[in-house]
Amino acid sequence: MADVDRTVLASVGLGALALLWRIRVAGRYDGHEEEDWGNLEIVRGVVDSNFGYVETEHMPLFAWVSAVVARLVGDVPLACVSVAVVAGAVAVGLTVWIGEKHLGRGVGIGAGALLVLQPEALLYSATPLRESLYMALALGGMAAVAARHAPAAGGLLALAFLARFNAAFTLLPALAWWAWRTDDPALKRKLAGAAAGIAVVVLLWAGFYHSETGNWTFWGGVVSANTGNAVTDLSVSERLVASGGAVLGVFGWVLPAHVGWAVVPLAAWGGWRAWLSAEEGPRWIGLCTVATLALLAVTAVMTTYDRTHNLWWKWITPSVPLLLLLAVYGALEAARGRNERLVQVAAVVLATATVLGYSWETDRQQELSEVRYGTQVDLAKWAEEAWPAGTSVLTEGIPASYLRSRRSSTPVLLWTDPSLPHDDPAAFGEWLLAHRVGLVMWYREEWTGAAEAAGYLAAPEPRALGRAKLEPVVDERSYGLIAFQVLGPGIPEPTRPAPAVAGRLGR
Repeated sequence: MADVDRTVLASVGLGALALLWRIRVAGRYDGHEEEDWGNLEIVRGVVDSNFGYVETEHMPLFAWVSAVVARLVGDVPLACVSVAVVAGAVAVGLTVWIGEKHLGRGVGIGAGALLVLQPEALLYSATPLRESLYMALALGGMAAVAARHAPAAGGLLALAFLARFNAAFTLLPALAWWAWRTDDPALKRKLAGAAAGIAVVVLLWAGFYHSETGNWTFWGGVVSANTGNAVTDLSVSERLVASGGAVLGVFGWVLPAHVGWAVVPLAAWGGWRAWLSAEEGPRWIGLCTVATLALLAVTAVMTTYDRTHNLWWKWITPSVPLLLLLAVYGALEAARGRNERLVQVAAVVLATATVLGYSWETDRQQELSEVRYGTQVDLAKWAEEAWPAGTSVLTEGIPASYLRSRRSSTPVLLWTDPSLPHDDPAAFGEWLLAHRVGLVMWYREEWTGAAEAAGYLAAPEPRALGRAKLEPVVDERSYGLIAFQVLGPGIPEPTRPAPAVAGRLGR
């Protein structure tokens, strides 16, 4: 009973610390990429449709839960961040519980303490991403399997699939294999039943996806968006080189740089020791870790993304708690029977180096986010607050999602609008005046359609477009954004100058 009380206290204590730290970071972090802000728009669609809208290219659970909270608090952004923050704290508490109960005393506390600060676990549970909800449900399911609670395991892992579909390719096969390998007939039946229940949920979602899109491969859209011509145009030899380089980049750089240069080798050792263990807990956690890493390797082979691509930061998150658990487990196994004082010194040195690395990477991502995404959101806020209601903004991506998710009084026009004139500056100027556009946000990124419609705006210079004049106010090169204030008949002046964002001109 004392051990249980200690485990509960440690889980709740570190979970509470994680909650407070994530709340603090949430007020200063501007997101990982466009998906953060796109999720706000999806949740707004669910709320406005009275839960009748389902966005098929993303699993629906995060949007559903956030929409329920949004109904209660009346604020979509607050609801989405709240769900992510609470789920991130729960994931920390569950990591502590799993480690203490199934890997040995001190394992969960050490792994949980690191998870409080690990950059991706921290940042992506302080923004509207589904990663932390997935990890909370996945870890809950793993804990239920380790505790032999098959019904709870099946329910939690099915929910994890509805949060992120990669559970179907990692945790479901792991559970099926675990059920097949166990020597306990009663447990075999229960775990097989849980795996079958998850498989039914997967098939039901595939059926729904087919009814909406005409095909069964619910993962196809995501795969297509992250491969495309950059992969299909490669020869076989080029593809092998690119895939091999991507795998080496992920496992030789991304994981060590983000999870810890000492953590990864210790996790490898811990995984090996877990597999040799006679106890079920370590072997089960090791199996889940291998499953998540295997999917990560397959992703590298398919996408061939360079190690500097920021999507890797998000894609490694399901593996992070498991690697930390195995690393601490491996460290304790390696220290067993060694000089106690020497082990303590080594532990302090490695933990300090890891935490310092976490701090540096967290600061780096926050600064990058502030420049790339915070600039766009601050400009959207400026358009909303400094111009009279009804003054439009021409934009794309993040600002559009932000304004629409809030039901803003600022009309949003997109570069893909079919009525927008292409390659005709004078006609474009008249279009801006006719639609009462006060702010133009031009993007260098091809997918936005801005360069195709108005390539002549590619430099931050004053422009005369017939009766309309464009005055550049921001040139942010990291993301590729130029913002222009529109001057002309019928266009009101803003009540205050452009915010002090990255790339602001005239400061």
